[in-house]
Amino acid sequence: MKTFIFSAFILSTLLGQAHADSRECFQDRLPYFKNFTRYRATVSTKLKALETACGEINHDKFMDRDSAANLIKHKILATVSFGILGEAAASFSSLSGSKEGRAYKSALNKIRRIRNPVERIHQTYRLAAINSGDYDHGSMGTKTWMSGFIFGAYRPENLLKNSRDRGTVGVCREFATLLKWSLQQVARHPDSKSMALGPTDFSAEIVAGNTPVGGHAWVRVNLPVIKNGRLLNFTHFDIDTTWYPHFVPLFPRRSGVSDGNLRRLRRECDEIRNCLSHL
Repeated sequence: MKTFIFSAFILSTLLGQAHADSRECFQDRLPYFKNFTRYRATVSTKLKALETACGEINHDKFMDRDSAANLIKHKILATVSFGILGEAAASFSSLSGSKEGRAYKSALNKIRRIRNPVERIHQTYRLAAINSGDYDHGSMGTKTWMSGFIFGAYRPENLLKNSRDRGTVGVCREFATLLKWSLQQVARHPDSKSMALGPTDFSAEIVAGNTPVGGHAWVRVNLPVIKNGRLLNFTHFDIDTTWYPHFVPLFPRRSGVSDGNLRRLRRECDEIRNCLSHL
């Protein structure tokens, strides 16, 4: 037992040191890259995540700005696909009906006590990804707005039951629903007393849109920027448990950036990756 405790202490110390060293690679960078410094992980893990994120930044289709017509269309499709009542039912789910549900909610309650909001997102992502299983190609298109509207197909307890029984929650919209709901449970830190989002809080939303492989659904998190107790704006990043089993803070897809900022994004991607690879 003493050996285990000592080993755990050494591992924790080394991880903390690596975390501190890697922060230097992200100094004086665009705000998006600072998200990589706010969760605890080894340098190799951060490098792997950054390489994935940079892969999307280097793909023009991910960086295009959606037209106003497309944004309206995706919003309507998302509302119809997920079902208004199914989404509302998911929001009030307590996960008290099964052993798996209670264990999942217990894990979320522990994660909620983590003060760092990006680390909470990181740990929640891991939990949702582990419990989502494989992508279910066979169920593509079989769940309609009616199933979400009437039967609550997107209720978290039903998604977790599908994962337990079939090894999958379904397709991208089910992956996104479980992830979004899970994030909602931990979005407010227990110390947050105000109705407004504070520096330890965040919000989450499902995003539907086109990607290089067609229509897709994923999750966007919004973190408040607070200065002198005032909300200045929000920073954002996307996460996608359907495509990436490991946590990757992605640059917001289809949000569009100027040519100058895009060149800077790509340049800083290369510079940070080179810095991390030499640690």
